[in-house]
Amino acid sequence: MADPHQALGRFFDGELPESEVDGFRTHLASCRRCQAELDELMQLDVLGMRHLQLQALQGPRVVPIKPARHRPWWGWATASVALAATVVLVVSAPWPRGPSKGLWQPSKDERLVAARSSYPGAAQYHPLQRTLGSSLELPALPVKELAKLEDEHLAIAAAYLVRGDPGLVANALKELKADKTPDGDSERAMAHLVRGDLERADYEEALHFSERALQAASNHGPALWNKALALQGLGLTLMAAKTFDQVAQLGEPGWATEARQRAERLRAEANHVREEWNKAKAAADDLVKAGSTLTGEALRAPISRRLFYDAVRTRATAAEVMALLPLADQFDQQSGGSSLHDYVRWAAGRNFKVRGPVVLEYRRLLDSNDQSVARALSGSSEDDIALGAMAMFGHALDAEELRKLEAHVKALNDPWFDVYLLQMQSQFVGVKDLQEARKLLERALQVADASRLQYRSLQM
Repeated sequence: MADPHQALGRFFDGELPESEVDGFRTHLASCRRCQAELDELMQLDVLGMRHLQLQALQGPRVVPIKPARHRPWWGWATASVALAATVVLVVSAPWPRGPSKGLWQPSKDERLVAARSSYPGAAQYHPLQRTLGSSLELPALPVKELAKLEDEHLAIAAAYLVRGDPGLVANALKELKADKTPDGDSERAMAHLVRGDLERADYEEALHFSERALQAASNHGPALWNKALALQGLGLTLMAAKTFDQVAQLGEPGWATEARQRAERLRAEANHVREEWNKAKAAADDLVKAGSTLTGEALRAPISRRLFYDAVRTRATAAEVMALLPLADQFDQQSGGSSLHDYVRWAAGRNFKVRGPVVLEYRRLLDSNDQSVARALSGSSEDDIALGAMAMFGHALDAEELRKLEAHVKALNDPWFDVYLLQMQSQFVGVKDLQEARKLLERALQVADASRLQYRSLQM
């Protein structure tokens, strides 16, 4: 790897060769520049997910198709009993013909789910149903038709999944339990996409199973499609667009056209998000230099809170610090608590005859990234400025530096810095004890989530 800094983008997009991944991870552990750039890339993804969620609230739009309220998913338990009885009849009285095609196409010429089935009977392309409503009554699952399939597990799973009912996902996964083929793995991916539960990490599972299918069959159309949807669900917009490009290249009738349209739409959304991100980042940078307010996306961008601390650190008088109090209260409304309000009042109450020269040195550090200035400031009695300087160290902290960091964090009593301390402790112990390092990161994530510190949660 000639220049590890140039590898960050490919690493983040999953395009860095396996032979270079471990080396880059080692570099990333101690490179503050790459860590900072990685933070920004992650935040772009979060903003992208927020944009997609907001777009989903606007109509006309594609919406999840749910069964009517009077027919909840667990109502199929009764149908399952009927199914069992029907199967008994099949043994003595075989059906004269196979099941109807409607078993896999319950809504005429449209499909009810974004994901793709691997079962041939459900493979024909149909456009995704569009509706302004939030629910649509589905035709009842034809139990007698389903019974004709006997032990055709992939076909049965597909019949459950094409209806778009998350309550039927468990039934489908049970049917697929013994199927280890690429078709089976792609169908599992579809099942997790139909459920689409972030709390249950369904998008991660969908990505796992679609990837496994593609390892065995690299041009598996449904698996590529479901992989793209999983990436989109995880907020990896550009990776999803690239994967839809691969689907389009297969030239499957209908699917190729929709794949191209989806890729184009995702890239347009990613460009829009990047433009908004650049505006938010520029506004937050201006805040550090001289501003006192943020609005719109800039106020909501995860990085803005981190730069707010720099804004306080660079103010040379108590009055300049107090001018930031209304903005501190806005950030506190987002995360809950009063940590930034308390921080501004603490900083304004400092002795600026002592703090003033330290502020000037910190400004110089921001402009120069001079490591000698960072080391000197790390011992300052102005704990917040010392922490800002230590965060700019170009190396992992040693034991003595870690003790110094702990003292500064304890003086400020702010969960923002508590999370940072746990992160640095994890990095320190990780050299010898990865399990303990993981525990520290998990604790850090708990603190970050409990305090709604999105930027810190992203880092974890």
